[in-house]
Amino acid sequence: MLDAIWSSSFGSHDNCARRNRCNECGRPRARSETATGGYIGGHVGGGYGRTSFSNPYGPSIYGDVVDTPVFLAGGQIGYNWQKNGWVFGVELDASGAVSNGTNTCLAASGFIVSANCKAGPNVFATGTGRVGYAFGALGHTPAYLKGGVAWQNNRGDVVNNFEGGSPQEKAHFDYGRLGATIGLGVEQALTPAWSVKAEYDYLHFGGPSVATPPTEQNPPFAILPANTTGLSSNYHIGKIGLNYHFGSDPWTAQWSDAPLYAKAPAGAPIRCSRCRPQAGWFIPVPALSSLGFSLWNLTNSIRFSMPKSQNA
Repeated sequence: MLDAIWSSSFGSHDNCARRNRCNECGRPRARSETATGGYIGGHVGGGYGRTSFSNPYGPSIYGDVVDTPVFLAGGQIGYNWQKNGWVFGVELDASGAVSNGTNTCLAASGFIVSANCKAGPNVFATGTGRVGYAFGALGHTPAYLKGGVAWQNNRGDVVNNFEGGSPQEKAHFDYGRLGATIGLGVEQALTPAWSVKAEYDYLHFGGPSVATPPTEQNPPFAILPANTTGLSSNYHIGKIGLNYHFGSDPWTAQWSDAPLYAKAPAGAPIRCSRCRPQAGWFIPVPALSSLGFSLWNLTNSIRFSMPKSQNA
């Protein structure tokens, strides 16, 4: 009888979990892995870079490095795969840039007319792979590392300084160049469809050889013919961006049971309206009625089975 009372009173706690009502009534349900999928978005950012010029006339006494502040805006598209808390992905992005810098260059000595070198990238593009881990109870905050190939279009001029009344010689360059990039970032899901990210990227490009104009040496007076200079560029870029994740309603602001990037940890309570949080023993109301009825029957059985008193 007591076994029946126990089963009717406390067994419903497990029955609720078996009916999959909510996590509070039993073990946590398995979570679907919903980070897998594509996304598209936009970004803005800024930073600084340096373009270095080699001197064909010998080591420079100063200059040859042009600092280039960078402001950019663009878009990205990518795809993520999620395995437990780990998130893997690929991404393509492209940015238009506003950047310009100038500095003295090709100053091999005080007897050679030096030049002003101007440089500034106007386009960046990258193709990267990403690996990260989703933090937080529901995995809404993945942090990641990234690396891959990069491309830039860099343009500028090499303009001779004052040449004693002669027209200033100059050479223009405008070239695209492949390079490499590495970076890191963090993304925060706002809703099932929208997330924001903050990211740092380092880009490196080994530059081509570009033409330099002819220049003068004095004394002794001589015309130095046109030559070439090798360029290399490095950039440090910070970005903030907004992504839309395909397959989600862009107007939905509430989460479903499933987390965006990861499974909920074992034992994490999920609130629902059909079960109350359990702080100690849980005895459903129907079980209380069953328990009272069983105790009444047990009392009557004991009373009627006792031997009657001789004096009765």
